[in-house]
Amino acid sequence: MYSLRIKFEIAYAHRLMTSYSASCRGLHGHNGVCEILIGNDKLNEDMMVVDFKKIKEIVKETLEEKYDHSTILYKDDPLAEAVKPFCNPAKFHLFEKNPTAEYMAERFTNELQEILDKELPGTKVLSFSFEETSNNKAIFES
Repeated sequence: MYSLRIKFEIAYAHRLMTSYSASCRGLHGHNGVCEILIGNDKLNEDMMVVDFKKIKEIVKETLEEKYDHSTILYKDDPLAEAVKPFCNPAKFHLFEKNPTAEYMAERFTNELQEILDKELPGTKVLSFSFEETSNNKAIFES
């Protein structure tokens, strides 16, 4: 297996609907650092998994532009409707599940993999880490 690793950052606001009292239940922001490990069993005709420029373009269009400076809330969050009018509609996202770092890593993996399947068949997202602070990182391995 050949692989390459790329990183990007997004600034976002969210809050978590936890079953316990915690500071993360309040609306707050992070500068999330995303690190993606992409692989393929074989190299392309240029002896690459994929050109770094190409994968960076795909990531930028698929994830970075969509989620940078966005508000991400759980679809059942009672605060969602109150916050929505103050957000850029293109940057307001309601997720099917609680927007934890773990879930965001999984969701972003799935969104990226869907595009890779179309544009770069055989190329897989092997892992996606989502670091919401320098001390807290969630990793989803596919």
